[in-house]
Amino acid sequence: MPPKPITIDCLIVGGGIAGCACAVHLARHGWQVLVLERPPVRPQRFGESLAPAARPLVHELGLDLDREHSICPGNLAAWGSDAIYHHDFLATPYGHGWHLNRPHFEQQLRQRCLELGVTFSSVSIGYLERQPERWIIGVGEQLFQTRWLIESTGRARWLARRLGAQTQIDGPKQLGLVAMLEPQAQPWPDQRSLVEAVADGWWYVARVPQSQMATIFIGQPTAAQRQKLALAEGWWQALKRSTWAKQWLDQHQLCAQPYWVDASSSRLDRCYGNGWLAIGDAAMSYDPLAAHGITVGLTSARDAAQSLIAANQGSVAALHGYGHQLEQAWQAYRQLRQQIYAQEQRWPNRPFWQPR
Repeated sequence: MPPKPITIDCLIVGGGIAGCACAVHLARHGWQVLVLERPPVRPQRFGESLAPAARPLVHELGLDLDREHSICPGNLAAWGSDAIYHHDFLATPYGHGWHLNRPHFEQQLRQRCLELGVTFSSVSIGYLERQPERWIIGVGEQLFQTRWLIESTGRARWLARRLGAQTQIDGPKQLGLVAMLEPQAQPWPDQRSLVEAVADGWWYVARVPQSQMATIFIGQPTAAQRQKLALAEGWWQALKRSTWAKQWLDQHQLCAQPYWVDASSSRLDRCYGNGWLAIGDAAMSYDPLAAHGITVGLTSARDAAQSLIAANQGSVAALHGYGHQLEQAWQAYRQLRQQIYAQEQRWPNRPFWQPR
């Protein structure tokens, strides 16, 4: 006889920031939650900045952004002209932002989950069946039944694709070249982040905890260019074509070989269905220029949890309401993205800037 399924309230596929945040919100309401996670492909993922608007979201999770994280007082931008201008976060209602120690932040979230009784497993789904009012899921040798599945596998969207949803790319495809650097002498003194437009894309630079510098170059390179830029020599050559970023990184050295990530704007053609919904980057992936990736993930995690709780209490419109919230957020993001890129008119004939 097959084993009797273990009943849980929700199974979350993906143990990143959005997945763990959603688990916290559900567990605080007494839900039994299982999170399926995979070890990160790389030791440190990009996405270290947290906007001031995330402050209430962090407090809702019961987290303290302690001394392992550093303050980000604002942004510097060379965009639309060679001049540089400053956006001061201290003028916002929420005060300063943060440069996160990303592994520590993820560990804080995981620890909060464990305190609330959330269970984690590194075993993948081997069996998935939809039955009336429930899912039957095989995880290793165990069998689970639950009313709700949550897709939180990021841009991979593994679960949603298995359930028939598709990824929609919005705007031009682009890539991000991520690199971490360490100082050769004194750490860079400025705690603000820098965004600088160049002829073939744009740079983001920020000093993160442990005095490292996190960088990403956004562009549309050919296959040959991708291979060259991912090598140290090619990366430094590209940096030298900047004005401000090269000054910030002049006295630094690469910690490891740079690597490419998808940086396009994309979303699922449907973010919820019969017994499931998507959160975080799985639902909507923003251009890094928006600088709200983690904030969006935390917001969707909270809103998804509220929707599932309402649906469990009999609301037939809860998931539709969640989808409407995501649609509103997406349209606001698209408008903001268009406004920001429209400000840069110095290279109208360069391939990166033509479709914008």
